[in-house]
Amino acid sequence: MPGELQLLLPHPAVLPLVGGIPAPLRTAQRAAAELSPRRIVFWGDSEFCRRWSPQLKMLGTACLGADGESPGQFLDPDGAVLAVSPMGFPSPAALRRFVEQTRPARKPACWNVEGQTVAVYYPAGEQVRPAAALEARCAQAIELEGWWATATEKERRRAERQLCLELPLEGEGFFARLDRRFSIVVSRWLVRTPLTPDMVTTAGLALSLLGCWGLAQGDHGSRMAGALTLWLGFILGGCEGEVGRLKLLHSSALAAYDRTANRLITLATFLAILWQLRRFEPQVRAWIPAATLVFAVSAFVSARRLLRSGRDDPRAGRWSWLTPHGNNRDYTYVLLLFATINRFDWFLWAMALGTGLSIWNLWRLNRA
Repeated sequence: MPGELQLLLPHPAVLPLVGGIPAPLRTAQRAAAELSPRRIVFWGDSEFCRRWSPQLKMLGTACLGADGESPGQFLDPDGAVLAVSPMGFPSPAALRRFVEQTRPARKPACWNVEGQTVAVYYPAGEQVRPAAALEARCAQAIELEGWWATATEKERRRAERQLCLELPLEGEGFFARLDRRFSIVVSRWLVRTPLTPDMVTTAGLALSLLGCWGLAQGDHGSRMAGALTLWLGFILGGCEGEVGRLKLLHSSALAAYDRTANRLITLATFLAILWQLRRFEPQVRAWIPAATLVFAVSAFVSARRLLRSGRDDPRAGRWSWLTPHGNNRDYTYVLLLFATINRFDWFLWAMALGTGLSIWNLWRLNRA
């Protein structure tokens, strides 16, 4: 439909990376989420298009090299155009506010930060020259906070810290937030490597399975090392989502792979514990807490399907931690505790009790 917003992102041949990708790609992702533009057009060096083709494919954008065709055929003259500087990226809220304030304008409006124009809004019918899109004479100049410059090394470090602050997901529990303190440090290093999110998940899976092998050993030292290795594997596995969001490579397929890996690790963990108890501590009747845990988990799965409530329920309040989700890794901290005192049978009882409390919480929510 004529009049819908279009995003134009001019870019030079070489751009510094922030969080593993150049700023224009991050601007495109934020604009797609906040503004739902009709089309997103990159215009500049053709090598940019080839190098970042996976991210561009996921965004569904047109990318044109400087030696290619003019973007005129991709920009509808009857639609408004938003041109954004490649030397930084906006916060989602600031980007939305700028467009909302400039939509009524009939002449170009500029977003200025410390005397520099970082974005220009062209109303419908206004001619746009991509090479000089950010040099328009604006009838309206707007000063807004929420622009993260990336021109200098100091600015890039500051922008990357801001990106890391946005990584935690809403509704995460205490242990998930604790894990983030470690995983974000690792993810900031991983985004500087060619590793993709699925590679990170695979590495975390391999490390976690190595930890499970340690749990199945007879000596206390090996079991403690196994519990710590399992925890490290989960930390690395948690980096998958962070690296995916930082590199703009997160997808439903990757999320499904991560969930499958977590379930495989959970199964391997409990099988390793049962093997250890049966082989090295036969005097412990491990089948009793194991059977209780299996019954509790089966009851919880059935209750969650029937009652249709969980961690994201707005009524959950302070008890939300009692309703685990598919990628819950909190049990590793409980495992570390009982590995320290060398009582894996108590760990099974603790997990059965925790699952029972989760069932009670679902029942409580559905009675409210």
